[in-house]
Amino acid sequence: MMLKAYVYSDKEIAIVSGFTQAQIDKARVKCPFDSPHGNSPEAAATADVFWIPIDLGHWEAYHGGARSIAAGLPKLSHWAGRERRHVAYFCSDGAEPTGLPCIMFRQSFNRQRQDENAVAWPYAVEDFGYLYTDDFSTLPYDVSFVGSKASHKCRTESFDSVARTPELKSFLDDSKMHWGSIEHTTIGDLRKQLFIDSMQDSALVLAARGGGLSCYRFFEAMSAGRVPVLLADDWVLPNSDLIEWENIIIQIPECRARETGSILLEFLRRISDEELAWMGKCCRTAWREYLAPAQWPKMMERCVKERLK
Repeated sequence: MMLKAYVYSDKEIAIVSGFTQAQIDKARVKCPFDSPHGNSPEAAATADVFWIPIDLGHWEAYHGGARSIAAGLPKLSHWAGRERRHVAYFCSDGAEPTGLPCIMFRQSFNRQRQDENAVAWPYAVEDFGYLYTDDFSTLPYDVSFVGSKASHKCRTESFDSVARTPELKSFLDDSKMHWGSIEHTTIGDLRKQLFIDSMQDSALVLAARGGGLSCYRFFEAMSAGRVPVLLADDWVLPNSDLIEWENIIIQIPECRARETGSILLEFLRRISDEELAWMGKCCRTAWREYLAPAQWPKMMERCVKERLK
């Protein structure tokens, strides 16, 4: 049976968060569960879960950080006695725990510092499935990266290591102008097309951690059927009970970021184009079935039911 949710009203959220209506509208997240009675007394009496309809990442980034969330959410009218049945979405580069027992779907999920009911979750990315190919032998590049290399030490080191490895066919572009932050502008459109073209032409995509442990590029590569090269030691990968991560991506310890070029070169020398294409296909399949935004309601309900047991 589908979970029934009580959805907190804008007024209830404003009281505990201090958000204006415009801020609530900007941070709003649609409830992924069945909510036939919204926030009526009947809904509260019959609810399986209580949905917090704003992205906690906005709260963290612009309204006082994780401590402010920890102080605010317990003031919700139905919190007491139902803490573990509250559910929220938390899209953020930050990984600071809140100390709350509610269920939170988080992107930067740190294995060393986590809330007890936090769930590792993917970023919502565009479907680049139209770039998929099962013939990696025709791709002009082994590995690509388009973005800023300066957002973390291991990203800089891995980028520079690949650049210093001439035997690798690489497409590397370092720019602080990420297309996602200037989308729908002339420069943004050009930067996005450069990113798409580089991914289309490469077998591997560098996905080193940046400001957060997780990064959009990791999931964008998967959606395109390319193999991400992950450098993020403490990041917990989502849906690890369903996805055989160790078989479909390349993971390099952060302490070996300076060796990324030689590690990738050695890897490519002992794997065939067919085997590499199989990894790309598995990445695309895993993204489509378990990580794509279209699958989120089903996957979220599955995770919540497991925790409610």
